[in-house]
Amino acid sequence: MEVLRPLTGNGLLASRGDVWRSRRRLLSRVYKTQWLQEQYAWLQKAAETLVSAMRPLWGDEVSAAGAEQETLGHLAACTLDQVAGSVVGRSLLAGGADGVGFVKDYMRAVQTLHARVMNPFLLVTPIFKLSSLGREQAKLANSMHQFIDDSVEKMKKLQSEESESCDSEASTGGRLPGSALEALLELTQDRGLLREEIATLLLAGQDTTATAICFALQLLALHPEIQEEAAWDEALQERVVRETLRLFPPSPLLSRELTADVQLPATDDHGPLVLPAGSSAVVCTLFLHRDPAIWDEPHTFRPDRFLPEACKERHPFAYLPFGGGPRSCIGSKYAQMQMRAVLSKVLPAFRVTTTATREDLEDLKMGMVITPKNGFNLRYEPRG
Repeated sequence: MEVLRPLTGNGLLASRGDVWRSRRRLLSRVYKTQWLQEQYAWLQKAAETLVSAMRPLWGDEVSAAGAEQETLGHLAACTLDQVAGSVVGRSLLAGGADGVGFVKDYMRAVQTLHARVMNPFLLVTPIFKLSSLGREQAKLANSMHQFIDDSVEKMKKLQSEESESCDSEASTGGRLPGSALEALLELTQDRGLLREEIATLLLAGQDTTATAICFALQLLALHPEIQEEAAWDEALQERVVRETLRLFPPSPLLSRELTADVQLPATDDHGPLVLPAGSSAVVCTLFLHRDPAIWDEPHTFRPDRFLPEACKERHPFAYLPFGGGPRSCIGSKYAQMQMRAVLSKVLPAFRVTTTATREDLEDLKMGMVITPKNGFNLRYEPRG
């Protein structure tokens, strides 16, 4: 996560020790169950905007390849709009030129992160800073931070105006109420901290979620009988989300630095092993989630394995798409809500098909997130 630091500073993903603990406590006061539930209506509204943007793409005069590429772009913009609405209270897609400009800069910043991860030389910070990619990312980081600072100032101004107004129906100034920023401003006025955590929340909640949604749609395209049922069944949509994250966790490597010796039990292949304190342990959830000792028919897409009765006896650390323990992802429930919101609007509007195979989907490449080497292959047939 060190590659995020130029964009997020000491935000939750890149910090450690006492800094991490203080930031985690702060954000835990925002990401509560009630706040999450209040966000769902906005997440669905953003998904409705996505569906409206997708419909014209699949007319008779538009090539499938071009429409598919534009659809993926719209999906990325949708997930960013969802997160921005929840985090800073601003809809980027309805926010005029500054919103559109931020979307463009943000998407390019994400591309620079992927490009850096894929080049071992650029993982060396001094080399990266001197590279053309590093210089470009620095400019994009300044643009993102300026947008965040502007959002903070606008929110503070609106809050001040509302506190001075006696009118209970006072205008919200176009902002979406109940944002994380609104809550954070009641807890801290530290401008640097706000900038770092908002940048972290935007980055953590967009790219991984957009990728996971694409995997879900691809799997549903390969299983049309499940897709037809899921189009009208929100409980099944939730199970589709969880099964997708089992098969294709977007960030499949969990790394932890050991603060004490850890003894692993003996197996058929070796005797007891001791992992010494100070070493790093990496868990690959992609393998864990497909372990036949834990999962029946582990490579099969079967959402009903997440029916309540099927989960009762499962070990809590058998399923870790968002990590586990104290450093588990604070936005895990929010990300799953994002995915459900998009599926709840896209599936009733379109029948999703593909010319790809499951083997194509399994041919993965690793960047900031995992994706198919040849990209996603999705077609959308508007329902009547």
